[in-house]
Amino acid sequence: MEKNNKTRPQYVLDALTTGKSLLAIDITQMVSEASGEEVKIQDIGSLMTKIQNIHQFQIGYFIKKKKTRHAYEYRLVHEILALAPKNIYGLTRKTGKNRFTLEMALKKIPALEKYVNPLSQTIPEAESKPWELPVIQKANENVVAVFLNEIEKIGGLRVNFYLKLRLKK
Repeated sequence: MEKNNKTRPQYVLDALTTGKSLLAIDITQMVSEASGEEVKIQDIGSLMTKIQNIHQFQIGYFIKKKKTRHAYEYRLVHEILALAPKNIYGLTRKTGKNRFTLEMALKKIPALEKYVNPLSQTIPEAESKPWELPVIQKANENVVAVFLNEIEKIGGLRVNFYLKLRLKK
């Protein structure tokens, strides 16, 4: 990491391009050493929140954040590391000659598509047909098991739901 006219986001991305999962304190230390100036951990936390926002910066698609016991751990997805550091930094720019667009990144590394549009990878195309709940003939039949069997018959279903059961004696 050279000390020429780099910005803090460049220093942060330089730290993340090591390929390791780093805590904010580790990133702060690396940025402080590389820039030669004291950097506060809250500044790095604020900057990480900002560059992870996919509505502001396209690099946000490729930064993963994981909650550990006492802090957050940040890392770049391993596929993006195949790009040159100047191209990775270019994903933070909205204009200018060093801008590297999301489209350019996807063209160069098609495997990045799964991070940009995760639904395109997980939902198989299936023919649409009405699904009918089977008639339950016995009162004490396991409704959940029947439901899961029906889902398996139609090829799967992706649904998030909360289930509350109240059992009476």
